[in-house]
Amino acid sequence: MTIVPEGGFSRVVEVRTVPPAGRALEITATPEECQAVARSLDLQAVHSLVGRLTLTPWQDDGVRVEGHLRAEVVQTCGLTLVPLDAVVDVDLTRTYSPDAEDPDAALANLDEIDLEALLTEEDPPDPLVDGRIDLGDVLAEELALGLDPFPRAPGAEYSALAFEEEPDPEPQGPNPFAVLERLRKK
Repeated sequence: MTIVPEGGFSRVVEVRTVPPAGRALEITATPEECQAVARSLDLQAVHSLVGRLTLTPWQDDGVRVEGHLRAEVVQTCGLTLVPLDAVVDVDLTRTYSPDAEDPDAALANLDEIDLEALLTEEDPPDPLVDGRIDLGDVLAEELALGLDPFPRAPGAEYSALAFEEEPDPEPQGPNPFAVLERLRKK
């Protein structure tokens, strides 16, 4: 799944270059990349986005990505539309394998979904395509998952009264059904 359009925020790593002891990386988005991420996630701004990641070999030919993401963003209050500063601070762990099944295809092949099993199992590995991982896309996706889905400004409260529809005014002129009513009474 690509969150940011091609070239917007990309840090491609060849899995074969990951040494057996692992590889630590710090990825900091440039101001231009922050703008691309903000556009793709419909944020007012992304002031900073930093990922501190460790890549380690996983099973035979896969890789595990573990680390931490910190981003300073500006969201929009869902009620007042005022800008809201927010910090997203999340830990992440992902595994990649060339043998992994595409999750969309796996779900399409299921007759019945066991939700309890899905919630208790570890996430299956993501597919490793062409021996590469785009860590920029991983960080953008984790940022998207870490955002408050319903940001609210301090003191902003939903009031059902403010959104109630006003009753329709009485119709002007003669009622077209009044003629039918009179015919029925005759």
